[in-house]
Amino acid sequence: MSNIIFNPADIIRDILAGNTSKFRLLADQYKNMVYRVCVSRLYNRSDADDAAQETFLRAFRSLRTFRSDSAFSTWLYRITVNVCFDMLRKQKREKKLLQDLQVRTEKKTYNSEENAVNLMFAVLPENYRRVLELKFIGRCTYAEIAEEEKITIDAVKARIKRARKKIYRHLRHKINPAGV
Repeated sequence: MSNIIFNPADIIRDILAGNTSKFRLLADQYKNMVYRVCVSRLYNRSDADDAAQETFLRAFRSLRTFRSDSAFSTWLYRITVNVCFDMLRKQKREKKLLQDLQVRTEKKTYNSEENAVNLMFAVLPENYRRVLELKFIGRCTYAEIAEEEKITIDAVKARIKRARKKIYRHLRHKINPAGV
């Protein structure tokens, strides 16, 4: 992320007024978040690159629909997730990915931080994964997550806590399968 602090609503207003070159500021500010979400959903860097590009194209085309009553990052996160789901459906790979993921989770070694994070996200149920992505990748507040997921702030905190416990149990089992 850059050190420049700006209000996305101001930039969006400028873009909608015709200064489309300012969209680059938004893309630069959020490109890492979008890419990380894509990688965590698609498990493939090439597909993640394509999905990230498609996310920004859709965001640009849909900028008029952005309501400034929610955070831009939350709105962009939703577009990113939808692009990933669309990509999975279009390629008819969702079922195969889930099967491959089980095999990879059992056989793969955790040789890099990114692989470990992706594998940990993969063992989580969808509702836990979404709140963790919003919190730690999208850097959303509990209130923003609650709004996006249509749940209470306490439910957000509970899901994050449960997700952490599930990851901890999974890692503990991988490190010490005998439970000794």
